Amino acid sequence: MININNKQVKLCLLDTNVLSELLKNKKPYLKRLCALYPFSDYVHCYSAFSITEIKRISYLYEKYLDVFSLIPSLIMNGHEAIFQEELKHYVDRNHEIKSWAIAPFAIKSRRQMSPRHKLRYVLSQRDIMEKEKHWLASCNETLTGILSLKENYLPEGRKYTKKEITNFVDIVTTTQIILRARDFVQQSLNDGKAVDINLFPSIKSTIYMVFYKFYPDNRKPKKSDVFDIIICSLLPYVDAFITDSHQSEVINKIKRVDNLLNHLDNRSIKSIL
Repeated sequence: MININNKQVKLCLLDTNVLSELLKNKKPYLKRLCALYPFSDYVHCYSAFSITEIKRISYLYEKYLDVFSLIPSLIMNGHEAIFQEELKHYVDRNHEIKSWAIAPFAIKSRRQMSPRHKLRYVLSQRDIMEKEKHWLASCNETLTGILSLKENYLPEGRKYTKKEITNFVDIVTTTQIILRARDFVQQSLNDGKAVDINLFPSIKSTIYMVFYKFYPDNRKPKKSDVFDIIICSLLPYVDAFITDSHQSEVINKIKRVDNLLNHLDNRSIKSIL
């Protein structure tokens, strides 16, 4: 939930598949989406990673510019930016975590440009383009790294217990915080304070997704899994999430072992088709 013009509104996150289907069949899908999550109460949002994938299909990207330069929506922060926001909040609890990066319909410019041209201009800035190249180039390496660790954490019995699942998340979340913010962790230890991993919900959310996507069964991994996992760093900061059936079921499984995402109204894409 965020504050816009002194009004609290909820955030409805659309994953890449939903955004893509919405652009292909704009009128019927947008109508159903707005019936479920009306503009009066919700702002529809999506990850910067979704835009990276949409850009790879030129006609969809052109449709994206047509539609989302005019209707209220938000491009959300990437996982690293969210983590940095959580670090600031950890040090200063008065710091309000900002989960979004760009409001496409409200981009300001000194130059006289149409909303569509302003959005295209912003998304073609060099720093954004460089990040996109890095994300795309690192997908295979990231997926290979995740899969290579699977054999290191096998269940004691035929299936993982609730305790084994939560232990996995605690261990890997702690490891990720150390890798990403070693100086912060060292300072906390020097001060005689343990790091509270629950104040890094974006990390916990992604680790749960890693576990349920790859560990309980032999589901065939896909390159798109990496973006799916990264997008899940946003789930603690949104109120609703529309995604594919598999991802929605994973979230339901997370809810059974942890209250991290109990606030989330998650639906499969079928709810708007």
